[in-house]
Amino acid sequence: MKRALEKIKAALAGRQAAFQITSNNDTKHTENDAGTQRMRLLEALKKLGSVSTSEARNDLDVFAPAPRILELRAQGYRIDTVMVPIETAFGKVRKVARYVLLGDEPAEACPEASTAE
Repeated sequence: MKRALEKIKAALAGRQAAFQITSNNDTKHTENDAGTQRMRLLEALKKLGSVSTSEARNDLDVFAPAPRILELRAQGYRIDTVMVPIETAFGKVRKVARYVLLGDEPAEACPEASTAE
């Protein structure tokens, strides 16, 4: 178990660098309204393929990623949710959502989902 967590941590180290590029070098998404959060989250999903709830909160400044994911799905993006274990700062293992982008382009938008800001 310890070895598996070390591998996960090593893989996530590379992701941290990608998040830094997404969040620091992107001057067009400096606000924090719902639309801007959606764009930051979508760009990270396109660059990385997946983003966890923790990564969205800590690295992308999207405090509530679930509503932003619902809005992206309403726009037609195919995003799957997978529950994955993470180790907390206190050494406990808990599950968080990892959102996986299934395609770069939106399919037909879902009319029953809301995109209200």
